[in-house]
Amino acid sequence: MEGDQLQKIFDQNNSERDLLLDELCDEVGSGHLSRDKLDFLVRKVVAVLPEEKDPTVRESFMNLLSEAYLQTGERAVIDEYVLDNINAMVPAELVHAFAMLSDSTVGDRERILRDFTQSQNVAVREAAASYLS
Repeated sequence: MEGDQLQKIFDQNNSERDLLLDELCDEVGSGHLSRDKLDFLVRKVVAVLPEEKDPTVRESFMNLLSEAYLQTGERAVIDEYVLDNINAMVPAELVHAFAMLSDSTVGDRERILRDFTQSQNVAVREAAASYLS
């Protein structure tokens, strides 16, 4: 993860951000980032995600957080973001939020997932239920 790559990812005028994020996600998933770099990245993503307007980029950011979740020391930061924003997330983001919640130590994670099994959206219902089994 080079500084130039990060700059391009967080530049909202860059039309290839989602592709760059997917590449970065592969790096995170394969464990190629140091814990310090990963923690920095998680804090940065959580800081910019609330203002992100592009739904594809939002989903890619959530995917990145999901890939980083078990490797980072910043799980509490991710948990707080998910809990504060889960009700406003679209299905593509929720899939990642559910995965992180299922690995979380958040006390009411099962209740939150159960609540989403009542969603009118079939994909959301099924995804939430899959993390309860």
